[in-house]
Amino acid sequence: MAPSGQKSDDPHEIAAALLGRIAGGDPRALEELYERCAGSLLGVIMTVLRNREEAEDALQEVFVTIWKRAESYDPDLGKAISWMMAVARNRANDRARALGRQAEARKAGEDDLGMISRENLRKQWSPALSDDEIGQIEAALEGLHPDQREAIVLAYLEGLTQQEVAHRLQEPLGTVKARIRRGLLRLRHLLAGKTPGIPPGDTAS
Repeated sequence: MAPSGQKSDDPHEIAAALLGRIAGGDPRALEELYERCAGSLLGVIMTVLRNREEAEDALQEVFVTIWKRAESYDPDLGKAISWMMAVARNRANDRARALGRQAEARKAGEDDLGMISRENLRKQWSPALSDDEIGQIEAALEGLHPDQREAIVLAYLEGLTQQEVAHRLQEPLGTVKARIRRGLLRLRHLLAGKTPGIPPGDTAS
């Protein structure tokens, strides 16, 4: 502890003081804390995620958490930087789990695409489809971006609602709606009127 009236150069004491100011709603204190500690917190996150882009996104979430929860820091329970590192580690672990769930959902979507039957295509889109037309649809589906393809497969071949698709893929509903809309428009473009029964791009629900 620095003598009274003398500014401390201990990083833990500086961080604790900044957390106190942040708890009081001082945005400049958050900026200063970011300048001082972002590098070390990013290092903690990188040990978990091992992906720079994902780690930088997680770092932003860490500082949002610090801004919201600074008042919960108790200096009697540990040093300020240790507290922030725990926040960073927890956020990194949360993101790692979310990324794992997304990867599993994406793999499931790819597996579902591989199991599409011609009978299912006829049932969902048009009973009048010929084998040649279904072959064209299958080829067009393969030509879509994987994110668009898996969303369309889940919505139109598994019969999930868009809300259910969003939950399955762990993605925002707006993102899923956009993928389906763009995918259907692309699908219609690829087929260029060759087959009937393709849903329009402006899907609802």
